[in-house]
Amino acid sequence: MSYNYHDYGHLLEKGTISKQQLRAMVYYLNREIRKGRHVPRHLTPELLEEVIQLPSLNKRRRFLQFYAGKEYKEYRKQNPRSQPVYDKPIIEPWTSTDVLPRYGLFANCIFPRIEERKLYMVLEKLMLPRLPFAQRVAVDFSFDDLMSPREMRKLSVDMKLMFAANRWTTSPVNLHLCSFDPETSFSARLVTNMVAARKLAFPYELSPKPVTELFPRENIVYLSPEGEGVLDNLDEDVIYVIGALVDKTNLPGVSARRARELGVRSMRFPTSACLRWEEKGDERPLHLTHCVQILSKLSSGCPWEEAIRGLDDFLTVEL
Repeated sequence: MSYNYHDYGHLLEKGTISKQQLRAMVYYLNREIRKGRHVPRHLTPELLEEVIQLPSLNKRRRFLQFYAGKEYKEYRKQNPRSQPVYDKPIIEPWTSTDVLPRYGLFANCIFPRIEERKLYMVLEKLMLPRLPFAQRVAVDFSFDDLMSPREMRKLSVDMKLMFAANRWTTSPVNLHLCSFDPETSFSARLVTNMVAARKLAFPYELSPKPVTELFPRENIVYLSPEGEGVLDNLDEDVIYVIGALVDKTNLPGVSARRARELGVRSMRFPTSACLRWEEKGDERPLHLTHCVQILSKLSSGCPWEEAIRGLDDFLTVEL
């Protein structure tokens, strides 16, 4: 059974519905019937006009499902021994061999199919031999009290992007995640959950101790937008610390105050960053991922002009 547009042509004379609305509804009903969906098989002109005049597509679908249910109950009363009218399509299982002819792939195909997870495992295995000789960067997770739940969720996204960017680059940095409480801190739960979900060993160092207990103070430089000095070049013997902080309220001097508490030097990038739709005076601190990307490029010998290129489509970074 299918609906015919000409059977409802007299509805256009009333002027309540247009020709395009009627054609669209008839097409929708016939398509749902072909797919075996739960729609009525016999609609009177009055009901069809009422369906078309409903304000939203969701209400039309619920209206049609309601009358399809009534129609089905009437049919079952008249034919109690009949088979159900609306049979759900049977989903047949399939294997990878079923799609080989579709894409022209056969047993002697030279194109291997690599899963995305396997590709990440290969990239990490290639990254591991480089880490002992890479630039050391510490991430300070001691700012949980200053962040809202929304900012903490954004921090989890930044951490995933940071790990992904460090995995894909040809010059990765050796990350040290420190200064978190393994029992109460949000950052600690985030790190431990990410480590537990992995099949391979975590390639970076984890420690609840502050960075000053892991490395000598004279070899530590805390990166902050309000740093005392300007970072021109990287030193292989220096450990650069980045605060794991997402600051939507723009609290100034938080990371610089943390550097003074630890008794270490603080430096800033010779850059200014702002969103493309904002004025140049409205500077914003760089995200955790952007800082790691810049340090990775600088450690490979790139100049600052190349290190800040292509960080983000919505961010303008200038020297």
